[in-house]
Amino acid sequence: MNSNLKGCFAENLSVCYLQELGFHVFKGNQTNSPVDLIALDPKTLKVRLFDIKTRNYRKDGTKISRNARAPEVELLYVDVAKKECQIAEKRVK
Repeated sequence: MNSNLKGCFAENLSVCYLQELGFHVFKGNQTNSPVDLIALDPKTLKVRLFDIKTRNYRKDGTKISRNARAPEVELLYVDVAKKECQIAEKRVK
């Protein structure tokens, strides 16, 4: 799977994941934006911003960690092979 197709698949999988969690999800329309998805909790009206990253591994099997493009944005990792999503824990500085 080429990287562009992999990224589209990861983003669409993320939309489904967040919808299953109960969020209303809006996709970004700019390619270089720090925000890939906007999720709105319909009960609290709290907005969460997500940067989607496909999960990558080193040759020894350890996970490669990525940084969000903006500090206010949460990372959502997608393992395309396993079709799994995981919201990353926020790092405390």
